[in-house]
Amino acid sequence: MKYVERTLREGESVIHTAKLDWMHTFDIWFGVVAVLVLALIAGNMEGTASIWIGVFAAIMAVRTLNMFIAIRTTEMAVTNKRLVYKRGWISRKTKELRLGAFESCELKQGVWGRLLRCGARLVVSGRGNQSIEYKGLGSDDALAFKSAVEQAVEQN
Repeated sequence: MKYVERTLREGESVIHTAKLDWMHTFDIWFGVVAVLVLALIAGNMEGTASIWIGVFAAIMAVRTLNMFIAIRTTEMAVTNKRLVYKRGWISRKTKELRLGAFESCELKQGVWGRLLRCGARLVVSGRGNQSIEYKGLGSDDALAFKSAVEQAVEQN
């Protein structure tokens, strides 16, 4: 929580944090295994087929690295004064919502997400067109995050 900790204001403290669900980590491991397998296949082949497989392996490697950076740089937090969502490393996307502007909290998750305990989205709306969408939460983490948001709003 480097960004959140650096931007805490006077008298502000972190109440709850959330992480991305297990499916995002699975995507990274799948990507690593796919790159290794494709590299082994390309190494044992000759001709243009090995070049195309090598190119595909390079594309998979870049995608996997991108997913790894996204997971490591995503921060989701509830403080006693605001809600924070930060994603990105070099190019950063942040959304913050003061608790005083809070209006509603909506949890969305499909059937497969419920069964696999992943893929929950929490949409927090504020006054006007302000909203923050927390994507990729696990089922338990999404409920805990929603409870933390509602508790922070009640205390504010």
